[in-house]
Amino acid sequence: MSLRVGLNFLSAESLSEALENHAKQGMILLACPKLPVELKQFSAVELCVALGEESVEITAEVVQLIPNMGLVVRSATFDSLEALNATNVPGPASAPRISFPDYPEFQLAPEQRTAELEEDSEVDEEPRPKRGGPQNLDERGMGPMNWPPEKLQTEWGDLNKSDKIRVAKYGRRPARGLIIRGTDRQLHQYLLQNPRITADEVAAIAGIKSQDPGLLRRIAANTEWMRNTSVVRNLITNPRMTMNLMGKLIRHLPEAELRRLARTGAVRAATKREIIRFLDRGSK
Repeated sequence: MSLRVGLNFLSAESLSEALENHAKQGMILLACPKLPVELKQFSAVELCVALGEESVEITAEVVQLIPNMGLVVRSATFDSLEALNATNVPGPASAPRISFPDYPEFQLAPEQRTAELEEDSEVDEEPRPKRGGPQNLDERGMGPMNWPPEKLQTEWGDLNKSDKIRVAKYGRRPARGLIIRGTDRQLHQYLLQNPRITADEVAAIAGIKSQDPGLLRRIAANTEWMRNTSVVRNLITNPRMTMNLMGKLIRHLPEAELRRLARTGAVRAATKREIIRFLDRGSK
């Protein structure tokens, strides 16, 4: 009888990330510092995958057991989990909760598992995947997504395009800052898809003078970002922002800020005229 492994995904974004990892590498790391001794390399397991109130069971094979980290599995039917995304459970990408229904002592709460992984990461010499195992796994998890900022910055130039896109879409703030400060403007469109991106980061993207006008229009179309003064100001002062949206943008800034912009050289002459016309209409 196959050992059962429970995977409880907290959001559709989390499941999508796992599907992407499996499609790209042919396998996926399930982070869990404690594993049942019955679990062996190349043994078959039954993955009980749950998202919201829906669940699917698939058969998988254990590719590798990594002490203090978890197990690496692969499955020919992993893509069948796409159907679970129809539940559309909202939330940011995060690691699934791993459980072993036949071994209740291994059922850890997510915060317990995270704490144990962080404690294990402080060991000087951590076990790494053996040669011939998954290529992009490291001691912190699934490759560059979990690298510390220093390592990511050092090895950024050697990453392939798909890894850079994945970091842009799901990476943490230090990784996003690296991309914002970088020269590859194409990655900024993926940064805007990152569920963790902040208004300050969006403002920084909007303030880049060589930014793609299409991306600037995309920012301007987001009602939440338009509530942030810094985002709107940077769009207005960006020389690549299209003038046909300027009338809409200036309505999002307070009068005092508009008067300040009208007195500075931070905006184009055409934009300054649009601001003055708007202020004149408001004073009548």
